[in-house]
Amino acid sequence: VFAKPANVFVASFIGTPQMNIVDADLKSFAAGQATVELAGSPLKIAADPAVSGLKPSKVKIGIRPRAFSAVDRASADTIMAQAELIEPMGAETLIHARTKIGDDIRVVVPREMRVKGGETLHLRPDPRQTHFFGEDGKAVRA
Repeated sequence: VFAKPANVFVASFIGTPQMNIVDADLKSFAAGQATVELAGSPLKIAADPAVSGLKPSKVKIGIRPRAFSAVDRASADTIMAQAELIEPMGAETLIHARTKIGDDIRVVVPREMRVKGGETLHLRPDPRQTHFFGEDGKAVRA
């Protein structure tokens, strides 16, 4: 249930902090990669082969807060967001961030990573932990 939620409800209910569920536009799927418009920017990400069966459409993408890596610069496989609230949690830090179109996302990073409020983050989602949900809210996977 945690690793492969069947639908958006389950994905957002299981886990703390809860999974980020973001609206996206699926543009295309080729060579195992989906191209989506996410948070106001194009994003290329490896996706389940079942995503190839979708026509270009509105989808929801689920990414757990611990499934992001912060990288130094923007690229085709990163999401840009601005850190708004930093919550130290012992061994980890929870960052509440906002994308350029206003989507709120949560990111968990090691406590050694120093982030300041207002800082721009370039976040690479782990494709193995990124979930696609169709317009009906059901998971899209083989």
